[in-house]
Amino acid sequence: MQKLGVYVSVAFIIGVLVGAVIGWAITSMTPTVPMEEYEKLKSEYEKLKAQPPTFSKEFIAEQLRKEGKLVIWFPAGVNMRKYFMDKVIPAYKKWVKEKYGVDIEVEFLPATGGTKPLYEKFKAYVEAGKLGTKTFDIDLAKVGPDWYTYDMVKKGWLLPILPDYAQVIPNALKANQPGLFAFSYEGKVYAIPLYRPTISIFYNKDMVKNPPTSFEELKEWIKANPKKFSYVDPRTGYTSSGAMFLVAVMHAYGNVNDPTTWSKGWEWLREIEPYCAEHPRSDELLLEGLRRGDLWMIVFWNDWGIYAIETLNLDFVGYFMPKEGMPIRSTPLAIPVDAAHPFAALTFIDFILSDEAQLDFALTMHQIPGSDSPDLWKQIPPNAFGYTIDYISTHTFPAYTDWSNIENIDHMVKDWEKEVLGG
Repeated sequence: MQKLGVYVSVAFIIGVLVGAVIGWAITSMTPTVPMEEYEKLKSEYEKLKAQPPTFSKEFIAEQLRKEGKLVIWFPAGVNMRKYFMDKVIPAYKKWVKEKYGVDIEVEFLPATGGTKPLYEKFKAYVEAGKLGTKTFDIDLAKVGPDWYTYDMVKKGWLLPILPDYAQVIPNALKANQPGLFAFSYEGKVYAIPLYRPTISIFYNKDMVKNPPTSFEELKEWIKANPKKFSYVDPRTGYTSSGAMFLVAVMHAYGNVNDPTTWSKGWEWLREIEPYCAEHPRSDELLLEGLRRGDLWMIVFWNDWGIYAIETLNLDFVGYFMPKEGMPIRSTPLAIPVDAAHPFAALTFIDFILSDEAQLDFALTMHQIPGSDSPDLWKQIPPNAFGYTIDYISTHTFPAYTDWSNIENIDHMVKDWEKEVLGG
């Protein structure tokens, strides 16, 4: 997967300007540019901004009236599915009505299995000779930073969003630059970062009075408290929380992008394995084990864990990140190239990347926003994600950043059974 090229477009220029201004937000994820370059880009942007729009508001409204519908395919946990159905979709329908004067019917498909089912569905669509008919029945999909997404890009199965539709979705231009880079190919962006998930270690405060601060301390705690620690089976997918934990371990003891440095990481995982509880194949089961008291410490999605503490009244649960750091990545939205309702999909991206929607996402779901809008970040409370921004900056590192990185993580997950379980 090639990195995003420097193309002279509204998308690129606004993106870099935003990256320059918001460099304080999450320093490990957001690039900055020298002030002289910023001024030059600002000048170029002012020239481009003066050009007549390719897509007028009236044109977009007319396309929406013709389409009248949006089908969203969204693999996620129960908490995220509920949030979208109860809050996000009604808010989008209100927003699109107020902005374009159009009523849009929205069908939300809560899915499982990551990007693979979408890939296989579109592959069957192509093999049936339907490509070009614009009748594919999924308009917008939450995809993963995985092989299936990248292969869909290379095959031309996803719509090039930026810079082609920058004037339809100006809010997408606020997305964090590393996230845009990760989902780009030959100068075009094919998926827009919605949020940036990471993982934490959650623990029972009644049973763990002095939580570990490093991977070495974590290892000793696990050995001293057999069958009270677990993480999701990484074989559930290489974007799973279990796979993210493998990435964290390999980062702590080697180089994620160099398999020849993984031996110490495998040694660490093998050493704790006899003392781990069974590795469940779902995050729900892992959380339930902590809630019941069967487990005292788990590796879990940071946003979901904070959300569960609030909504399930889990006052006894604490959380931390080892000082070596946890991986953070971008989760994007993409549009199949033959979507039946592409403008509805584009306007949804514009809505969900707005400061208002991203702020609600951060406050309600405790997800780190995909947007780096300075106005947005000024409104986010210091502990919206369970930690301060400074803590996150010093306790996370970017992962799933390009195809090479993805291949190595895939390799890591496939080797886990042999290296750790001895299978």
